[in-house]
Amino acid sequence: MRKLWLFGALIIFLMISVLPTQAQTIIPIDVFAEHDRTTQQLTLYFTNPVSGLSTPVIIESFDSTKIATYEFTVAATGVLFKNPQTGQPTLATLDGRLMPHPFIPQQADSVSIDWVVSPDQNSIAWVEVFPSDTRWISNLYIADINGGTIEAIPLPPESSYDVYLRAMPVALSNDRQWFYYDAGYPLDSGAYPDYHRLYTDLHRYNASTRTHEQLYQEPFCICGAAAYGDRYVRLLNTDQGIQPQIFDATEPTPVNDLPTAFSLAGDVYMTDNRVVYYSQSNNLFDDSVAAQFSLVQINLNTQMQTFISPPSAQRFTVQGATDWGLVLVDVFGGATYKFEFATQALTLVSENTWLGFINTN
Repeated sequence: MRKLWLFGALIIFLMISVLPTQAQTIIPIDVFAEHDRTTQQLTLYFTNPVSGLSTPVIIESFDSTKIATYEFTVAATGVLFKNPQTGQPTLATLDGRLMPHPFIPQQADSVSIDWVVSPDQNSIAWVEVFPSDTRWISNLYIADINGGTIEAIPLPPESSYDVYLRAMPVALSNDRQWFYYDAGYPLDSGAYPDYHRLYTDLHRYNASTRTHEQLYQEPFCICGAAAYGDRYVRLLNTDQGIQPQIFDATEPTPVNDLPTAFSLAGDVYMTDNRVVYYSQSNNLFDDSVAAQFSLVQINLNTQMQTFISPPSAQRFTVQGATDWGLVLVDVFGGATYKFEFATQALTLVSENTWLGFINTN
């Protein structure tokens, strides 16, 4: 747990810059992950950034190939994940307990269950998939994070890409107006490379009308995507490189081209101040050439995208953003860094993976 005190200071600074004035006395609890790939043991740490005290939670049989930032979801009630031994939805609590999730039980005949939490951590949506004679049946739900007002959503439409695929959650808006999901996700998630989160056929559920909508100009590509409120982005892989498609409501927002030969992109991070971040990669499937990764920022106010980091062997993903800079995680190495816009400096702040923070108010 070396260097956690440095990271605590970073997160306090980050929170002061984004929390409203009346909430500045709230101290969030940081969540870190330490993955020992040799023993396949992962330890979650719930850390008070002021005192430096941590409550550890040990998870056994966490496969060496899994990526912590993909497998764990930080919410107001704790950290959600699939028990690696049973596949059951599990909750790790701030006081160090592990328990079956209280209201997302996986049914005996279901074949998968996945979820997404709203950015404010107050709501959750999930999909439970069941087999049938002709297709997978995907049941969708939305609820308060504590399990109140659970709403069963009408069955989603069959994927226009492939009717034999299932639904996968993508994003849920804070007001629970929009629930985005991929209607064409393969049951075997290994069918998509683990370098990025990729989606095929994006839809969203409109809570006001209780209807499902295919996203405007959906390209049916196996490519990166994300959503925040009524804004969403798709990362198209074209002959000219990665081309973002960004939409506010239904209208596309044009952005400038980047002169790049990167072949794949994903891990999109969206904020509520009209900024988008994503990672690009190249040479992933050529053993004779070193893999390269780079981070890109899109400013929707200026309609410009720029490189945040030059190509390197480190694959970074954005875990937090504020006016002064970014919190980055080295996906493979597990370390956490801060990137300052003013100085362009990249500084190591923890050797473990920061998953997020939990407000305890």
